[in-house]
Amino acid sequence: MYNFPQLKKNQVAILAAATATGHIVDINFNTVTSNDSKIYRVFESLDDALFYIKSFLEKRSDIEFLIYDFKKTLLKFVNPT
Repeated sequence: MYNFPQLKKNQVAILAAATATGHIVDINFNTVTSNDSKIYRVFESLDDALFYIKSFLEKRSDIEFLIYDFKKTLLKFVNPT
């Protein structure tokens, strides 16, 4: 995973993708077009990340999220449907 952030033990990183295409989007929800795009958001805890995702999905349903821990292990996949 390129550009994966250095995380502390309890922190998580989320990666977002367009549900229609599966294309990765950057932190501004634009389709990634280069390897230097910022694609991860870091949160202090899984609960913080889930709160952010839930709030986001109340407004938009075209993005899905993957949540990773400090070991780059996928913890959760969140689809708006």
